Amino acid sequence: MMRDDRTFIIRAPEGSTGPSTNQAPLSEQLRVRRRLMQADRGLKIKIGVVVVVLLVIGIWGYTWLQHRLDHVSEEDARVAADMIAVASRFEGWTTRVPVIQGQKIKKGDVLVEIDSRAAQLKLAELVAQVNENRAERETLTAELQMSEAQTTHRLEAQRHRVNANHAAAEAARARHDFVKSEFTRIQQLATNRVVSSQALEKAAADLKDASEKLAQTTAELAVAQAQLAEADAARQESIVLQRRIEQLIAEEERLNAVQDQQRLEIADRTIVSPIDGVVDKLFLNPSEFVRPGQRLMLIHNPEDVWIDANVRETDVRKIVMGATVKVSVDAYPNREFTGKVIHIGSSATSQYALLPNPNPSGNFTKIVQRLPIKVKVEDAGEMLRPGMMVEVSVVVPGR
Repeated sequence: MMRDDRTFIIRAPEGSTGPSTNQAPLSEQLRVRRRLMQADRGLKIKIGVVVVVLLVIGIWGYTWLQHRLDHVSEEDARVAADMIAVASRFEGWTTRVPVIQGQKIKKGDVLVEIDSRAAQLKLAELVAQVNENRAERETLTAELQMSEAQTTHRLEAQRHRVNANHAAAEAARARHDFVKSEFTRIQQLATNRVVSSQALEKAAADLKDASEKLAQTTAELAVAQAQLAEADAARQESIVLQRRIEQLIAEEERLNAVQDQQRLEIADRTIVSPIDGVVDKLFLNPSEFVRPGQRLMLIHNPEDVWIDANVRETDVRKIVMGATVKVSVDAYPNREFTGKVIHIGSSATSQYALLPNPNPSGNFTKIVQRLPIKVKVEDAGEMLRPGMMVEVSVVVPGR
């Protein structure tokens, strides 16, 4: 403190020769001096406080301005994740719900079981139809083999018979031609009375016998040829059996496909988790009747979460893919997370509005639009949960 050397002198009235009764006592002088010193000290303290406050404001203002230049900050940001709505493809009564809300699950864990007794019975019926179809096909295959063997032997025998009859008919024709020529010759000789009438009668009888033999062998050949054609026609029965077997094969393939579909239906009545995750919300209880497409529960992967934030369009030029993001979570006020920008929206959020904002009156108020960005936090583990409020601060590159 500064030393105060001021001295207060109380003068006596002029004309006075001795001590005056109006002279202030010494204690009063001390009180006045103390009061002045206290007033001076208070003024110095006030000046010091004002200086400190101004200094703090200046430092804070500089820090705030520097942060505004180096970062793009948003307070309205939320943790998001892919919320999977588990549903059923078939209707039925639920027989078991082995999970509870908040339970962690693994991929393939059973979530819901739906009554499959009717589907099992239908599958058994399809299996019986396949077995019946297979038995009929095996029977027809045996008949086909037997028919083909019989037809082959019959055709071979008829061909031999036709060949034999054909040879007999050719021999009978040659005999007939010879006998006819002899009869003609003898007839001429009989006209000239060279041979007797008995020889002519014998030649005529031989010609008659040869003609009858030729007619008989020709008829037998025609019968053999007809029987060969009949045996060949029997081969069509084998073709019919083959076509029926092919129909049964196609029917069995159809039944097998229906069986596979039925097995898939039975398997889908046991609903399993498609991911490693956690059950967020249950919408049913055991023994409830569910409809196709009905939402049964919500699940998500707690290790696959991100942050959705909407930044001002005037700041989006400062943000690049992969930029570092500092994340403050309301649930953990004493911890700061770090993330990266993994997506920058290609259109403003107003473009997704269900109700458009037309301007028929011509009045216009310019409003800064927002573009969505997505931030992936890598060091959060399972601490961040969908719906949490967070604050993000994107570091501007090059600042």
